[in-house]
Amino acid sequence: MKQNSDNKILLNYEFTANDGKPVLVFLHGFMGDLNEFRAISDELKSEYSILLIDLPGHGKTRITGSDELHSVPNAAESIVSLLNKLGIGKCVLIGYSMGGRHALYTALNYPEYFEKIVLESSSPGLKTEKERQLRIENDAQLIKKLRDQKYSDFLEDWYNQPLFRSLKANKTFDLLMKSRLNNDPSGLIKSLEYAGTGTQPAQWDNWIKNKIPTLLICGEKDVKF
Repeated sequence: MKQNSDNKILLNYEFTANDGKPVLVFLHGFMGDLNEFRAISDELKSEYSILLIDLPGHGKTRITGSDELHSVPNAAESIVSLLNKLGIGKCVLIGYSMGGRHALYTALNYPEYFEKIVLESSSPGLKTEKERQLRIENDAQLIKKLRDQKYSDFLEDWYNQPLFRSLKANKTFDLLMKSRLNNDPSGLIKSLEYAGTGTQPAQWDNWIKNKIPTLLICGEKDVKF
């Protein structure tokens, strides 16, 4: 879907320019926002220019018009438009989880903008229709919970999953929970509906042809990735 005057993704972002330094672009995970990479970007800002972005459905990014603008292809188009607006010709694209899926799609479909890709806990998507359908059904259950539950209760249930046991033990977990409450559940629902792993275009064919240097990262306890 091409954006027009009635259909717009108004990306919220922070750009800290550092003249002559390489540009790092950070894309957060599901239920995150541009603050997700704040600690590491603050450490790097003396050596790099930093662009932090709220993805569609998250943070302060707003969409006018069709809900389909939450999709990965439309988000990619808006990210590239933002790079053009800021005069960024080449950059390093960094994404975590959902943000990694957005990053990989964007880089593979607009390779001329990216020197390197860094992906944490991400993949090119699901290969088979059966896998995609199962994920869509799983996300439908999450959407129902987001609609039916108090958002703070949803967050509590989400982070009680075994996957997040070590995260909950981290001293920064309370701050993370507080930041998650800044999101609007209705935006998260649209993100799951239009940019979930089951609905995003799988990128395995493009990935095979990828020539952009790519770093893949996962935690030592992350069996899935």
